[in-house]
Amino acid sequence: MLNRKILTLTVTTGIILSALGGTPKALAASTTSKWEEVTGKYTKAKGIGHFGDTRILHTTKANNQYYLQDTTRGVKIVTYDGQNRDDIRPILWRDTDKKFYDAKDAIAVDAHYYAGVVYDYFKEKHGRNSYDNKGGIIRSYVRMGDFADALWAGSGILYGNGNSDDGIQTRGFSSALDLVGHEFTHAIISTSSKLIYKNESGALNEAIADLFGTLIEHDSYNKKLTKKKANWNFAEDVYVDGKTFLRSMNNPASAPLSINSGYREPLIDSEGKIHTHYPDHYSKLYKGTEDHGGVHFNSSIINKASYLLSEGGTHYGVNVQGIGKEKVGKIYYLAATEIFTENTNFKDARLGLEKAAKKLYGDNSKEVKQVQAAYNAVGIK
Repeated sequence: MLNRKILTLTVTTGIILSALGGTPKALAASTTSKWEEVTGKYTKAKGIGHFGDTRILHTTKANNQYYLQDTTRGVKIVTYDGQNRDDIRPILWRDTDKKFYDAKDAIAVDAHYYAGVVYDYFKEKHGRNSYDNKGGIIRSYVRMGDFADALWAGSGILYGNGNSDDGIQTRGFSSALDLVGHEFTHAIISTSSKLIYKNESGALNEAIADLFGTLIEHDSYNKKLTKKKANWNFAEDVYVDGKTFLRSMNNPASAPLSINSGYREPLIDSEGKIHTHYPDHYSKLYKGTEDHGGVHFNSSIINKASYLLSEGGTHYGVNVQGIGKEKVGKIYYLAATEIFTENTNFKDARLGLEKAAKKLYGDNSKEVKQVQAAYNAVGIK
């Protein structure tokens, strides 16, 4: 997720181009800090996340303290504390008794734990060795300021504390597993297809991130790692009211634009068309310059196609037979990492997904036919 009001970011390179206010010091700290690491003994600890779930945490004991530094997976996973300082200097999150139970620990506990869940998903399902497929260190930054957002910043994921802007109360943004997976997927894209963060390629970038965040949520919840139920809404766990969500993959129009703080007013495109809800068909494509050409808006068209391909349904008179989450994940992963290029648009994406399905399941397979049906259903032909 990326708030246009906070910064301009190129996901192609992962380099911050300019900070427009809100978190500039946090961004600078995350990309320029000399990262603290410790050498010590692996120790299993416990912590409590935002929703009261007790997490098993992999930590490193050194200097009589327990640091959120996981060395058990071959890939190092570390969580940093920005300390909510004006002169942000991230340090490793630590505790003196290996019980991360304080209320302030929740944002770090969830960030650290979910980073491991997301890494495990991509390793187990797709054989990927961290975001860069080279064993890159996975860094999370928490307590970086009272902003309501999370973002991949080139060196790691930044999580805002949440706030009550626009009358909507949000909690720490590491509280939502689908959001953690979303940002990690941006990191994968930045080191593979490098989809340019603008217009249709940027919307495709966002849609792929939404999809894998959602697939990770379903995979994790099915393993009973939490009492919560998986769904096809996005980032619902960051909202304190328990009913708000940022986007919906199965019913895009159910999420009004006003919920996204980046869209405080309806979008009016270059053709004078007014957009008040997220689209579910290519005929509703936003054509304008806001939000880098509607990357967070037009992504919902791809989201709807992805949902139909997984779960099935009839949309605009087109029937789609779902092929399931496992196959959808394999098809999109192959396309996103080996077939898509930086300029891939929606029509190219359809062709790339068909190519991936053919490679995985055969030229005349059900999977190929349902990719075609799903994209026909949203008007991408």
